[in-house]
Amino acid sequence: MTGQQDDWDSNNRSIQWDNFDADAYQKHYFGGRLEAEDKWSMLALATRLKEQLTPDSIEHAVDVGTGPSLVLPLAIAPYVKQLDLIEPGKQNVEYLKATLKDRKKMEDDWKLTIQCLQEFDSDIYGNVAELLMERATVYPNFAQDILEKEKYGALTMGFCAGSNSDDHDETAKFMQIVLSSVKPGSLYAAMHTLNSGPYPDWSTKQGSVDMAKFPSLKTSHSWYAQQYKDTGIELYKSPMTQMRPDYDGTLLALGFTTQS
Repeated sequence: MTGQQDDWDSNNRSIQWDNFDADAYQKHYFGGRLEAEDKWSMLALATRLKEQLTPDSIEHAVDVGTGPSLVLPLAIAPYVKQLDLIEPGKQNVEYLKATLKDRKKMEDDWKLTIQCLQEFDSDIYGNVAELLMERATVYPNFAQDILEKEKYGALTMGFCAGSNSDDHDETAKFMQIVLSSVKPGSLYAAMHTLNSGPYPDWSTKQGSVDMAKFPSLKTSHSWYAQQYKDTGIELYKSPMTQMRPDYDGTLLALGFTTQS
């Protein structure tokens, strides 16, 4: 599947993703803590997995637009045999590859996330760091270039700030490609921020940047509900609303896609 047809994703491709400072972002946002909404989303996914699947039961899964975040990949790691992490930004790719090779770095950077999962279920998540390191492979690509229809048995996506694009039509088309990449009846989990303002530039610690640098999609619960209509995926609104300034909380899209 190519992303060039009709130049529909030109906004996404115009973003200088290679300039996104993965180390600065990871230290600023994840370093030494686990944000309440990330914890809520992660445990909702872990609960659904435990209720309806068994470890090692998913042959091939994908995390779309991973960035420097391993929250959802860690949650799903015990359930998969192979996990693709798809990420176009050079610094994000370097961070992911370095972390997946270095047990100490994995544990230092993701200590609280790992501990939270182990407290949830020590049998399933006791060696979750090793499982992710063994099973995950990083692909330095735009997702729309390599996702194939009905390829994966599970999909996760931390769609923070709706950062694929600030254009609703472009984002809707991207989401359709993402949704179509999972097999019918497969697990799907995506985090969306509601009515998000421009994304902070973590390398300079500024609160906002030009939308053209790192885009955000300022949109509502009802817009996302339309994208997920008739998919079998349910939407859950976070009980907390202020993980970061200038947005209305997290929406978790979670469920098993409609069987054909």
